[in-house]
Amino acid sequence: MGAGPGDAELLTVKAQRILKTVDVVLYDFLVPPSLLMLCKPEAKLMCVGKRKGFHSKTQAQIHKLIQNWVQKGCSVARLKGGDPLMFGRGGEEMEFLRSRGISYEVVPGVSSGFAVPAYAGIPLTHRTLSTSVAFVSATLKRGKTWKQVPLPKADTLVFFMALTQLEGLVQRLLGDDLWTLNTPVAVLYKGTTAAQETLSATLGTVVQKTKVHGLVTPALLMVGRVTILADSLKWRESLPLFGKRIVLCRQTEQSDEWKQGFQALGAEVLEYPLLSIEFNKNSGPRALRALQKANQVVFTSANGVRFLFQILFEQRLDARQFYGKVIMVVGQKTAEALEKWGLKADFLAKKAQVEGILDTLPTDLKGQHFFLPQSARSRALLKDTLVQRGAQVSAVALYKPVAKKPLFSLELRPNDVIMLTSTSMAEVFFEKFGTSLKQFFESKKRLTLCCIGPVTYAGVMALLEKYPIQLNVVFANDPSLEGVLNIITETV
Repeated sequence: MGAGPGDAELLTVKAQRILKTVDVVLYDFLVPPSLLMLCKPEAKLMCVGKRKGFHSKTQAQIHKLIQNWVQKGCSVARLKGGDPLMFGRGGEEMEFLRSRGISYEVVPGVSSGFAVPAYAGIPLTHRTLSTSVAFVSATLKRGKTWKQVPLPKADTLVFFMALTQLEGLVQRLLGDDLWTLNTPVAVLYKGTTAAQETLSATLGTVVQKTKVHGLVTPALLMVGRVTILADSLKWRESLPLFGKRIVLCRQTEQSDEWKQGFQALGAEVLEYPLLSIEFNKNSGPRALRALQKANQVVFTSANGVRFLFQILFEQRLDARQFYGKVIMVVGQKTAEALEKWGLKADFLAKKAQVEGILDTLPTDLKGQHFFLPQSARSRALLKDTLVQRGAQVSAVALYKPVAKKPLFSLELRPNDVIMLTSTSMAEVFFEKFGTSLKQFFESKKRLTLCCIGPVTYAGVMALLEKYPIQLNVVFANDPSLEGVLNIITETV
């Protein structure tokens, strides 16, 4: 199956459905890492990619892996960059499977040959400039030279993996009558990703320009008159978050709204959860007793809502347990989570933190009993202040954040924006990347940490005192999508 050219949103609906169900995924280097987040948690993920000069697995080993997993009764997805049958070795793998009597199906993908020019604003055909197009592999068989390779006759040529053999390829093109030193060309580097770059040149200047700009693989070379439209028809560069890669460190199910908003503004979004939320199975009896006694319930997170209702349902109870109680929430997302269970909050804090609750409560709370269904890492501020004001407080830790083992390794890049939503998340981030962050101090490159809320910001600034690094740290006081988008587009 094809994974598409780099933008994870270009995965087909069918491929998405299959990835959610298969037992084993054998994927290549150019597969967008975010696609691995679609796989079920128990799926076996193995990188079997091949780069020039380095093969993590030989083709024979890949064949054997597929066969072994199938013989164990597993469903296997062979996930390839772009389209599986466009200049890959999908055909060879199909022949192997057929020879072993192993059934298979092919799920086409969006080829980089189609998508990358489109993202650069270059049409493959144009009524007045190009009525034919040909796709050519620039990878030569061992021992062959470009002089021995016949080229197709077309108005537009698209060469895959062209930079390794660029000088020989240019000389071969100039040997044909169709092309001259003045023929316009374009080098399309890492198209559809945050690192996308378009270099316009001619056959006479492309080799030197590519060296000056330091472009390397993966890149396409387009040859033909349609490439002159790159400057006038480019569209992606005008999007406000073009060139940014935003790394979402929260759980996937909590990131969908942000993910869609960032992608709509041109960012490449990478899901890289650092924490998972673990339910405290022993909290049920305490939570039920606290709920029965309390006349006021304060939800500080959507997770608190989810786990409390999980406890209620396990005991065949429901929202009627809240009869006669005042319900307060921190944050719009928490209020929305509550509404899914048929309950409207009596009070939504104006500030999206516990201070918003405390600011509106009276200083004398004698006779009041508060129930706080919360995280084991929740700040003590809310409980301590309520007690100081004379209230009885039952704070029950329903869940706790725990460090999550990532599905893939992440290499931080300049211009990355790392989204951190809690101090716990920030601590895991610095523990994991503290050493690699030093590169941004030594090279003077910048990485941006976007903190959600002043508490997270204060935690990050305290952590930064331990590291001699230069980072751009911003924070969004408003955790809504609109609030976060405003901060990123204005300050990053």
